[in-house]
Order: sequence, then structure tokens, then C-alpha cells
Amino acid sequence: MSLSKREREAILDDILDVTLMFPSNLVNIISSKYSISKQTVYKYINKLVEANKIEFSETKKGRVYSLKDKSFSFKLKPGNLQEDLVWVEKIKPILPSIKKNVYDICSYGFTEILNNAIDHAESTEIYVLMEYSPRTLQFIIRDNGIGIFKKIQDLLNLTDPRHAILELAKGKLTSDPTNHSGEGIFFTSRAFDKFVIFSGDLTFASQNSHDWLFEGTFSKKGTAVIMIIDINSNKNISQIFDEYTDKETQGFNKTIIPVNLIKYEGMELISRSQAKRLINRFDKFQEVVLDFKGIEVIGQAFADELFRVFKNSNPQIHMEFINENDNVKKMINHVLNSNNN
Repeated sequence: MSLSKREREAILDDILDVTLMFPSNLVNIISSKYSISKQTVYKYINKLVEANKIEFSETKKGRVYSLKDKSFSFKLKPGNLQEDLVWVEKIKPILPSIKKNVYDICSYGFTEILNNAIDHAESTEIYVLMEYSPRTLQFIIRDNGIGIFKKIQDLLNLTDPRHAILELAKGKLTSDPTNHSGEGIFFTSRAFDKFVIFSGDLTFASQNSHDWLFEGTFSKKGTAVIMIIDINSNKNISQIFDEYTDKETQGFNKTIIPVNLIKYEGMELISRSQAKRLINRFDKFQEVVLDFKGIEVIGQAFADELFRVFKNSNPQIHMEFINENDNVKKMINHVLNSNNN
């Protein structure tokens, strides 16, 4: 029985996935899954080998397959560097063939992050790496400057560099408001499948619009940003902009804030000071969505400051909350009901 074009493409695509997970049992798995002969599977594998998408090594137990990665790296001096020219002259010529929506995301994110390194990092050298496999595209931009979290801490007079990650996740944050909107990192982190910033001993990671803070993972001076996207991603940069911008004014007026970024080292969210830290710069937005994923409980004072005191003082700001468990929801409702009495 002959296979349709869609079925053949599905097999080729699946071979790439199975190669990642079962490199030494690839042929048997594909043969069994699609009820095709091993000889047929080898024909598909040979096509991918010829296309430089997978490779293999011979062992005593047989062939072991792996995805064939390619990487390119170079160093830049900030000076009069222009991020769009770096993209056109150095990145675009070595890009694999990718869909337009993926290209647009890569172009946007790469130039935004490189521009940050040029204009804000105070570095003397920028290191760029692009790596791609048949599955993903990855960009790394690293500088030897002041460090992004330290820069934000100084800019906003924050007592703890960890607070900088919370401010970064909110968006609309820039040390140069005359020349920058503060939108680049926010939208880039949502456009790529995985987005990670290393600086000092802190790490900010974002995946599928969920953000995390880690400690003790990076010791080098400066900042390193990693951006990863699936070659077959259906994400569209315009749709991502639309999700956070006003339809009439096209302004960046909405933000989604992971509340877990304010919770450090097992601390519970119980105080007004924590709530005030969370509320900082909410006035930059018309709509604020608080994501309580990973938060087990909040205190009355924390909830009261957030949902009564702030809300009464800023009725023009629409606040929503998502991913709250029963305990969190009960406390929020308790405060909201008190506010209505």
C-alpha cells in the first residue's frame, strides 16, 4: 500500500523525534509504529542523512543515530555596531530554510536582544552563537558588561537583585525611555519557546509564557541570553503583540505577571511589603493579569494590599487573577467581599 505525501512527511518528521529519544532503536520503533518494513525505514533515514539532518555512528551493537547540529559563532565589538546589519550580514546568510513566522520571530528577538547588549550592557565584547538542528533554532548572545539584573537594580533602587527579575517580567522597563520602549525582552520571551537570561548568580527562565527564577547558576561577568524556538513552530509575532496591546491605540497596555517570581527561598506571600513590591509599576498598564500558578497560600495582609488598597486607589487599572488554587481563591474572595461591605 502506497503512502500519501502527508503520511510520508509524518514519518520523516517522527524519525527526528524518535532519534532524540531512542537513538539506538530508531528503525524498530518506526517500523512497528507505521507498519512498514525495516528496509522502507532505512530509505526514509537515508533521505534525512542526505539532507544533513541526521547522522549515525557504527557500534558493536549496531548503528546509533543522532540529529546533526550545526553551529556558528563570532565576536563583536559594540562601538558603532548596528543590530539590523549584524542580522542581515552575519545571521541571515547562514540560516536554514525556515517558515516565515519562525523567521520573523528570530529576526525580532535577535535584533532586540543584541540591541540591549549594544546600548545597555556597558560591555567591551559581545559573543554570538547560532545553533540549529532539524528540530530547533537556538541563539545565544553574551556580553561582559555590568549585568542586566544589576543594571535594573541600580536603575530602580531595588534592595535585592532578585526584585529586578520581577520588574523585567512585567515589561515596559528600560534605562533609556527616550530611545527605548522597554518592550523587547518582554515580547521576545513570549515569542520564543524557551527564553533564558543568566547574569551574576541569578537566572530568569521563560517557557510557554511561564516564568521562573533560579539562583546560583551563572558566575561569569555580564549577561547571557538564550533563545530557542521549534523549527515547526506555529507562533506568530503579530498575534503575540495583539495579545498584549490595545486594539484601538496599539499601545502595550496589558501584562501577565507570574506571582511566583516574588516568592524566594520558601517564603510565603503574607506581608504588605511583598504586595507593594509586586504592585510596583502597575500604573504603566491598563490591564494586569496575576498568574498564581505554583502559589499554595497567600496571607490576608498581602491580599488586602493588592485587591483592596491598590484597587481602591487605582480603579482605572483592570486586575484579573488566573491559576489560583482553592486556598488562594478563598483569601482573594474574602478581601473582595470585605471591600464591597
